[in-house]
Parts: sequence; C-alpha cells; structure tokens
Amino acid sequence: MPRLLLRHADAIHVCDDARRVIRDGYILVEDGRIAAVGSEPAPPVAADEEISLAGSLVTPGLVNIHHHLYQTLTRAVPLANRASILDWLYAMYPAWAEIDADAYYWAALANSCELLASGCTTNADFAYLMPEHDGEMAAEELRGVREAGMRFVLVRGGMPTVEADLESRLRPVMGAQLDRLLDREEELFPKLERTLRRYHDTSPGSMLQVAIGPTSVTYVRPRFMRRFSDLAREHACGLHVHFDPRPDEHETMRALGGKPIDFLRESGWLWERTWFAHSTLLDGEEMRAIGDAGASIAHCPHCIIRLGKKAARLGHWRAYGINVGIGVDGPASSDTSNMLNELRLAMMLHRVGGYEDSEPAGQWLTPQDVLWMATRGGARALGRGDIGQLTPGKAADIAAFPLRRLSLAGAVLDPLAALLMAGADPYASLTVVNGRVRVRDGHMVDVDEMRAFDGCNSAARRLLEAARKRTGMDFSKHV
Repeated sequence: MPRLLLRHADAIHVCDDARRVIRDGYILVEDGRIAAVGSEPAPPVAADEEISLAGSLVTPGLVNIHHHLYQTLTRAVPLANRASILDWLYAMYPAWAEIDADAYYWAALANSCELLASGCTTNADFAYLMPEHDGEMAAEELRGVREAGMRFVLVRGGMPTVEADLESRLRPVMGAQLDRLLDREEELFPKLERTLRRYHDTSPGSMLQVAIGPTSVTYVRPRFMRRFSDLAREHACGLHVHFDPRPDEHETMRALGGKPIDFLRESGWLWERTWFAHSTLLDGEEMRAIGDAGASIAHCPHCIIRLGKKAARLGHWRAYGINVGIGVDGPASSDTSNMLNELRLAMMLHRVGGYEDSEPAGQWLTPQDVLWMATRGGARALGRGDIGQLTPGKAADIAAFPLRRLSLAGAVLDPLAALLMAGADPYASLTVVNGRVRVRDGHMVDVDEMRAFDGCNSAARRLLEAARKRTGMDFSKHV
C-alpha cells in the first residue's frame, strides 16, 4: 500500500481518550494504518503522496451506525412527503416489494458515494428487507459498497411482520406481493448463518463485518428474538433492531405480564454488542437498563423531523451512561445521507423544548460531544476498537473538512464549533478509507458519479413503475 503524508492541517481532532486537538498537524499513513500523528514539522519520510490540508479541519472518518441503503430508490416520493410514520410506510412498502439485486447494487453504489463525500468512512446498513434466495441481493449490495471503497457492516436483518395495522391496510392493495416483504423464521435463520459464514471478518482492520436483527421487536415471539441473540453470541457479531416502544406495544406487554424492556432482557438482547435505532420514546427505566447493559443507541436526527417523531433526549441518555452513535437513517425517511449535516442537526435538535422533561442547558451537547458520538461512539456501538480515532496502529480512516468558507467567516476561536454551528458546506475536502484517498474536494476519485446517479435513477423509476402497475397507486400524487 502507498505511504501517504497529510500535512499542515489547521486542527486535527484525534479523538483519543485525552481528546487531543493538534494545531498545524500532520498524519503519516502506512499500509492502511496511522503510523504517526503530531505537530509540524513532519518527519522526513519518502511518501508516495503528500497532501497539504492547510485550511482544513481533520477528524477520524465518521461512523454511520444506522442506514437503509435500498431506500435510496424511493427518495422524496410525493405520495409520502407529508406522511407520518405509518402512512409513510404504507406508501413505501409497495415500491420496496419490487426490489431486485440490480436495484440493490445501484442504491449501494450511489449512496455509499454520497456518504463518503460527507466524510463518512464506515457504514452499518440495516438490510432487513432482502427477499433473496441464494444471497444475490447481499452480493450485489456489497459489490456497490466495495466499488465505492467504504468500510462496511452488513446488518443482515429480517422482517417477520409489518407494523401496527399495516397488513390489513396493504393486503387489499398488494395482494400476495405483500408476502415478498415478510420473512419466515424457518427460512430466515439459514440465510443469516450463510451470510455470517461468508462475510463476517473479525480481523483487525476488517473492511466487512456482519450484524443481525429483525426490523422490530416481536413481543409475542420470544423464541424468535432469542434465536437472534444466541446466533450473535455464537458468531461474535452485533445485534441491531428498531426499538421505540409505542403505546400499543406497551399494552401488548402489559397483557403478557411485563414491559418491553423486560422482554429484551429475557430474550438476551441487553448486552454490549446490541445497538438500538431511534429510541426517542424511552422512559427512565428503559434508559437505565440500556445504560447498565453497555448497549448503544443510534441517534438519527433528520428522521425525527422528517417523520414527526419526538425529539430524542440525548442528555438524558448520556446521564444514564448510554453510548450514543449517529445514524443518517434511510434515504427515504430522512431524504439525505450526509453525515456532516447529521452531526449539525444532532447538536441542536435535542435542545428543542416543549415537553415535560425538556433537557436543561447543562445537558446540551458540545461540538466535541457530537464528534465523539460520530467517531468513538459509533465505533464502540459496532464493537470496533480499530476505527474512530487517529492514533498509531488504528485504521487510516480520515476526513478533512474545508474551513476557508464565507459561512465560517468570523468563527476564529474553535474550528470544530465553526464547522458544526456556522458551517453550511456539506462535503469533505478529503476522505481516506483504509489509507486510500476516496474523495477529493467533495467528489469521488475512483467512481464515475454520474454513472452511479443515472443507474440509481433508472432503478428507482423501474421499481416505482412496477409498483404503480401492480397496485394502481399514484406515487407522484401530493397528499
């Protein structure tokens, strides 16, 4: 692998335990690892490439811990533009049921490029909707990810049921096609095991790992949930699920003589390799249990405002000792996959008041807190000690962001605060993954972006047209 020397960065946020910030700094990369980091002058070494990062802020590559790449195919669909969560899913499922391996490839390629351009170097994709037979969809998704050059966690999921009353609403519209969305237990677990055996690489610096989990907690099927946790322990992989218990789910558990958090505990889901998505409705007992177990939460701020969810209580989570990472969520439930902009919103959204236990200013996040969530917090959630910090021996995943922008004029004291609080530019000036430059000045180095764009759009049109013909739904209609 080539030796890379990055020099004269205005500020390097190392994200080590001491949370060091190096001014006028350099980073030396060898064999895909950080070899040295410090203040100029850099050591006299023969580098294959030397890049000046003067006028840039440097951070570890950002870690996205909750995504749905296939949703790139249904962004900004007019029929769902003003829909809350269940009506949004009602509009989405008919289109998603038409997905095929080719569409998975284009969605993965286009959206991985978008993430990389925003400084994201590791992506955990919750692929719970994967109606494949022989692993063809997973293989095509991974082909797109590898072509882009991203470090990846394939969260091979399953969809045992659709939410709330959606099956009764969708069955008259979709007919038997609805069954294509659903996974039968006896077929799902052999698929999960094959995926783990084929792709899960636990070696240091691994570019591909696997985690597992159902799209939602199935409270009436404890054996089903226990099979996931047992399999995860057997293969030393992560567990992931959407956990945001609704009132009807609390009612279900009351009828069964317990609570949602009790069910997770008894099913083996409360452990350090579990991370939950969203979790905006948690009460104090649930927060305490998650924190005590060493589990994590993926905070996805754009999804909150897109679908009208309750603002997440990050200060409360942290007070209970919960590890928090950042997720962009699906491109159809946030309509964007830009990690830098997700950090900006994450820093501010939880400050919004208006509910009984609104967070006091003393619990509000700082820019350093948010960066930590998007680097070390994300790495911990994924069980990765080799990413998320710029120290010797760690993976050379690096993001640099431009500071010489009019939107940052006057913000002279703290470059990170300037980037997150005043900045408007959504792109990285440089993104390095495993020691290889993938993005320069906000654009991919090795990928034809317009090919990815056109291929994704073609697949999206094909899926939406197939769904229109099958269901009669007008996806272009604004409601």
